[in-house]
Amino acid sequence: MRVAVVQRPTYTTTPILPGKEGEITVEFNSAGQVGQQQKIITIASNAESNITTVQLKGTVEAI
Repeated sequence: MRVAVVQRPTYTTTPILPGKEGEITVEFNSAGQVGQQQKIITIASNAESNITTVQLKGTVEAI
């Protein structure tokens, strides 16, 4: 089994006030990966729900 390298995410570094938005950018390196892929991103914050997960799903096609 080959594990893909996930680059370090970038995110909003200034405080985000309640009701406002920030941005998180992640990148999936699909080198050596073919077929269905699913990656889970875990987000930790000081919000009331302090742990949130986001699932990224997609298909990597061979070229």
